[in-house]
Amino acid sequence: MTSVLKLMQNGFPSRTSFGSLYSSYQAKLPPKLARMDPRLFAKCLFRALGLDQHDFQFGLTRVFFRAGKFSEFDQMMKQDPESMSSLIVKVNEWLVKARFRQAQYAVWSVIKLKNKIAYRIAQVTRLQSAARGHLARQRFSKQIVVYRKACALLKSSKEIKKILLRLNEASRVKYTSSAHSTIRDLEKLVAHVKLAKPEQLEKAENAYEHYVKRVSTMIADLKRQQKNDELEELERKRKEAEEKERQEAERKRREEEEKENQRRLEEQKQRDQKAHEAQLAEQIRKAAVEKEEAEKREQQERLDVMVSNRLADADGVALMPVPSAPPDSASSSMRLRRGHFDLTHWTYAELRDAINNSMVMQLLGPNIGDLKKRSPVKRLSPTTVARIMIQGIAALRDVHTLGYIHRDVKPANMCFGITQNTRHVLKLVDYGMVRRFKNPDGTRRKARNKPGFRGTLRYSSIRVHDGKEQVPADDLVSMAYSGAELLLVNLPWKLVCTEDIKQAKIDFQVPNSPFLLLTGPFFSVFCGAVFSLRSTDEPDHSSLQALLTDMTGGKSLREAYDWEENYRDTFGSSTTESV
Repeated sequence: MTSVLKLMQNGFPSRTSFGSLYSSYQAKLPPKLARMDPRLFAKCLFRALGLDQHDFQFGLTRVFFRAGKFSEFDQMMKQDPESMSSLIVKVNEWLVKARFRQAQYAVWSVIKLKNKIAYRIAQVTRLQSAARGHLARQRFSKQIVVYRKACALLKSSKEIKKILLRLNEASRVKYTSSAHSTIRDLEKLVAHVKLAKPEQLEKAENAYEHYVKRVSTMIADLKRQQKNDELEELERKRKEAEEKERQEAERKRREEEEKENQRRLEEQKQRDQKAHEAQLAEQIRKAAVEKEEAEKREQQERLDVMVSNRLADADGVALMPVPSAPPDSASSSMRLRRGHFDLTHWTYAELRDAINNSMVMQLLGPNIGDLKKRSPVKRLSPTTVARIMIQGIAALRDVHTLGYIHRDVKPANMCFGITQNTRHVLKLVDYGMVRRFKNPDGTRRKARNKPGFRGTLRYSSIRVHDGKEQVPADDLVSMAYSGAELLLVNLPWKLVCTEDIKQAKIDFQVPNSPFLLLTGPFFSVFCGAVFSLRSTDEPDHSSLQALLTDMTGGKSLREAYDWEENYRDTFGSSTTESV
């Protein structure tokens, strides 16, 4: 009774008989749980209700509970069959889990024991290794010391190779064989010391001392030779610098002499020019004086003739007139000698009358750019653009076949004829920037390093922006840009600043770019084929024309174009009206 009171005073006020508790549940227990003794069943029941080990204590016949566990106590004391059945199920589940936890703990304990055994075996092996190593070091200590010294000497000898690499060619050839021989001997020494017997160690030590002196001597010789080579290199560079300075001074002296000679020639030329001008002025002055004297003589002769005639009339004597050369005979003969096309003596009126006899004839109609501007929607229909492109590619094919590139393909340089036979025939004009890209034998001309920018900025290819030599593919790229402008009203880079035009063209040429898709599927495929051409490719003009065939809508090249039908088809085209 005293122990019970102490237990209740220590915090276990509630109690019950676990025997009676077992008997109340015994009738409902399954066979597996019915074999359990009352104490074990009560413990399983408490744990299934969520009580910990320190929440209850067993006496001889009773079990005691801590304060605050009244809800669990009331739950297990209920005699409700349904509650009792649920508690029995919980007991069974807890028992299974407890046994599984015990199995886990057993496996964990076995693994821990295995690891502990392996650890102790490793420690024993380590102790044995340390002991064996200590005994081996005691036995072979002298041999180990010599071996370590030999290995250190072999490692330091690697410096010989580094010094050899810094020598010049002649010195390297001189020392290479001896250096490699020394390194090979050191490797043999290390192998010999490693396998030497105790009685051979003294000989190995003597060989080591010999090789120490040999390596030190060789390194010193190599460093000395390296220093001499560096001095020779500095001397060579100094002489080269002096020679370069001498050549530079000689060049400047020659330039100054050339400038002085040029100045003297200019001064002599100016003196000769002044002398020539003075001589011409003197000749003009003499000619004027002679002309004035001749006029005076002629005037005097006319006066003399008039006086003589009057005297003869007064005396009744007739004088015979002396024939004289016509005044214009000399000038006319000079004009004949100078040739039929000499215009130096023509007056302004004669020149004006001759020029006004010329005539200007109009051979071509408006260019494609002007025809596009006349459209109410400022664009052309896909069928018209496709036929223009097909004829433009044919014109470029003829130019490329002759070995030339146009370099300025744009709508303003494409016109149709004005006659009945040529009004549907496209003419490519303005060949002021053409350049031969093939030699007469058909080989490509060598590209120039800095060909310069040629063409119109809006229609030039990206290669032209990069400053590269133009090829036939660049003409076709300009043709593609021209077709896109005819379809889209304006090109995307028309309003872009000059520095950003190249990037805008790069974005336009990206496959399935927004602006490229606006041109339609057939034209997008054509542009993709043109943009993929490399500088070394020979364009297949016929294949490019075939890509545009479906875009013509079945119309032939001789059928009416947009401007002949009052731009009727442009209102139904699928391209956008502005960019």
